[in-house]
Amino acid sequence: MIVQKEKFFFLEYEQILLNKCLNESNEYLTLCIKQGVLPEFFFRPEHQILFQIFLKFFYKNIYLDFTNLIFELREKNLLDVVGGVKYIDYLKNITTSL
Repeated sequence: MIVQKEKFFFLEYEQILLNKCLNESNEYLTLCIKQGVLPEFFFRPEHQILFQIFLKFFYKNIYLDFTNLIFELREKNLLDVVGGVKYIDYLKNITTSL
C-alpha cells in the first residue's frame, strides 16, 4: 500500500513569506536557505516562480527590490504569469499580524 502525504496549503503564509523576502530579502532568504526551503515547497506556481527568482538574485548578489523584480519578470515573460505588477505590489505591501 502506498501512502501519500497530503500537501497543506496556506495562501496567507506563502504571501507573508514572499512579503518578508521582498522587504527584508537578505535576512529572510538566508533563513529560508538554512531551513532548506525550496521553490517547490510553495503550492501556487506563481509563488514558486517568484521564490526561484528571489533565490537567483540572492546567489548572484543582485539587490532584490520591486524594480529589479519587475524588470526580471518582464525580461523572462513571466510578469503576467505571476499576477502582474498589481499582485507584486500587493505582496510587497501586505501587512501581517504574525
